[in-house]
Amino acid sequence: MTPTEKTARYQIPILRRTLTIQELLASHPEGLSVPDMARRLGYPKNSVYRICMTLLETGYMQCDDQKRYSMTHKILALG
Repeated sequence: MTPTEKTARYQIPILRRTLTIQELLASHPEGLSVPDMARRLGYPKNSVYRICMTLLETGYMQCDDQKRYSMTHKILALG
């Protein structure tokens, strides 16, 4: 068993998706829609939407009038 195979069973897939969405949005400060994020990442739209709603509710994400999501500065407080 490789080191990756050994650690894979301890990973949390939804956390990986959440971090990947945050990384994508960091490179698109103008924001992206849920369908855009889903298409770029190859994730189901429903999963992206649910992650966005959680980040929105906790203040780590914002949404504009055109339904484009972007990260807030709250993430910087963690650094």
